Amino acid sequence: EYMAASEVYYERHMYAGEKLERPPECDGAPWSQFVYEHMWGPQEFFATGTLVDFDITDRLHEIDVPLLFVTGQFDEARPETVAGFQKLVPGSQFAVIPGAGHATLAKKPREYRNIIKAFLDSVEKQMKQ
Repeated sequence: EYMAASEVYYERHMYAGEKLERPPECDGAPWSQFVYEHMWGPQEFFATGTLVDFDITDRLHEIDVPLLFVTGQFDEARPETVAGFQKLVPGSQFAVIPGAGHATLAKKPREYRNIIKAFLDSVEKQMKQ
């Protein structure tokens, strides 16, 4: 029953209705389930690993480099929540990828890349001024 409920959650908030395919650009990129579970825990719903008490929200205002927050429309990191963090970082930017869940790069690679490119272009333009 727990696993069935987890799959419903993943379908809505991770995959946004579609199973993920690993982008060819990510072939060979390292992934460690051991590290993930050590830091976050064995399931997505709440942290039980080493990050359980990690919270620097009150220090976000100290970030003084260009920063882009990106989330999917159906992300488990809800757009409203991410927008709240973005407001705490002066000069930061925020983007929502329509129709995407948590795995935005795998679900909407073109949109993801366009957002990242636009952000990097804006940073480069600012640096030249």
